[in-house]
Amino acid sequence: MIRWIRIFVWLRIRTLANTAKSGARRDAVSQLSRWAEAAAPILLAVFLIPLAIGLAFAALAGGWWIAGHPDIEGGGKVVRILLGITLGLVLISPLASAMKGEATTSIRLLLLPIPRHLLHAVQVISGIGDPAVAAVVPGLLALPLGLALGGSPLAGLLTSAASLAFLAVLLALQSLAGSLLQMLYRNRRRAEWFSMALMVSIIAISLLPPLLVDDERSEVTIEAPQTPILKALLSILPSEMYGSVLRLSLQGLRLSALAWLAGLLILGLALLTLNWIVFRRLLDTPETSGSTKDASQPVKTYALPGLSCAASAVAWATVRSVMRTGRGRLAVFLTPLMVPVLGLAIFSERNPDAFSKFPIEKGLMLALMAVAFSLMTSQPVLLNQFGADRSGLTLQFLSPLSGLELVRGKLVGTGLMVGVTALAGMAGALLVEPSGHPALWLACPLLILSGYLLTGPLGTILSIVFPKASNLSKWGKEGNPHPAAAVLGTLLLGPVLGPPVALAAIGLLLLKSLLWVWILLLAWCALAAACFAGLSGVAGRMLDSRREALGLVAQGK
Repeated sequence: MIRWIRIFVWLRIRTLANTAKSGARRDAVSQLSRWAEAAAPILLAVFLIPLAIGLAFAALAGGWWIAGHPDIEGGGKVVRILLGITLGLVLISPLASAMKGEATTSIRLLLLPIPRHLLHAVQVISGIGDPAVAAVVPGLLALPLGLALGGSPLAGLLTSAASLAFLAVLLALQSLAGSLLQMLYRNRRRAEWFSMALMVSIIAISLLPPLLVDDERSEVTIEAPQTPILKALLSILPSEMYGSVLRLSLQGLRLSALAWLAGLLILGLALLTLNWIVFRRLLDTPETSGSTKDASQPVKTYALPGLSCAASAVAWATVRSVMRTGRGRLAVFLTPLMVPVLGLAIFSERNPDAFSKFPIEKGLMLALMAVAFSLMTSQPVLLNQFGADRSGLTLQFLSPLSGLELVRGKLVGTGLMVGVTALAGMAGALLVEPSGHPALWLACPLLILSGYLLTGPLGTILSIVFPKASNLSKWGKEGNPHPAAAVLGTLLLGPVLGPPVALAAIGLLLLKSLLWVWILLLAWCALAAACFAGLSGVAGRMLDSRREALGLVAQGK
């Protein structure tokens, strides 16, 4: 077992080293991208090590203090709360890994001559590398030592056994949650819809408290549950069982402490057994990509105004490929869902004076939010227009397409999605807050148009300079654009959206004329269109000069 653990640790180190290793066919920009990806785990370790050491010293001092004050509940409550938070983080981390597409590692390892029971054991033990578990392990080991040094060696002995049992429960629970989520994510179509529904639910729930909390109450009290059934259910939580062992051992109730310790051990064994059953089922379940009955059917496309037939085909292919992915659907559907909920939360009846001093109506403020959100949610597509195509990019390069045609086709396809998203968000804003002059509402599409005419080709240039192989069906870093492109693209939103908003404010507040608002916005759109023509030409020439590098990145090489 130790030999296999050493092998897997070496494999993980070599994988991290190969991520930053230069390749003979990589240019300087691509190599910089690989170094940035390899630096993330190192930065996490730099943050995690001081945190773990600090928790260990705190646990040591806390154990010494608790040993001298066995009747004080404060220290035990802190321990239970921290361990309860750790349980929650352990359950969340497998979900994040599954959404990021890290659910096929165990399946690939079946190609190696490793018995399944050893593979299962290594998978469970490897959970120690999870940040939530790694941070709490030193504290779990230091707390019993502090109890022993404080004058309670028996309590330290029982608590040390409880610490090992609780660690086993953490690892088993994490592995079981990961295996169940991997079973769910074995079907790509099901995984995409589940992830999108989860993301929308999290965002919606985070915006609902202002609608449900009464602002007139000046005090908030937190009381322990009084229902006996609920108390019994909470008492069998691993963190509460650990706290019972700690409390009873300090009070000298050895048999009761041993009973709770036995319950913690039984819970760990039950979770390990259940995880072994699910793990074996997972290894025998093939991965599917959903229904493919229409995949080979020919697709009819129509020429778009101002584009050649080839560029129009690229635009429709971009729309179709993006809308078949979870990240693409979220980019389109998130803004129309988020803007009305945000409007209800901010401009509810409980906040009648919210933003009352602003010179524009509340509905128009929501419309501006819809414009900004539509550009922000499109970044995974807009800032990585070539790396997400994978092998499809090679087919596009083999087609008789110039760089300019390919660039403009992708820009029009992405622009269609951004426009639909922004208009749907504006419709939601109008439904929630139908305030403001109709002429100003009709001018909002000019903001969308001018904003995309600038961010679109700039996003294309960033996609060419900072390419990254991505999969829009995955969540997390595998579906994100290059970090440098993401940062620069976010910073560009202010300079892009600021001038047209300022021009509209000048026409409305200084010149006090809706006609001047339209004149200034139309003039800005004309300038943005000229910039679009020039920047897309530059992007087309850059694409022609970097076709080989982009093709290698898209293939993951």
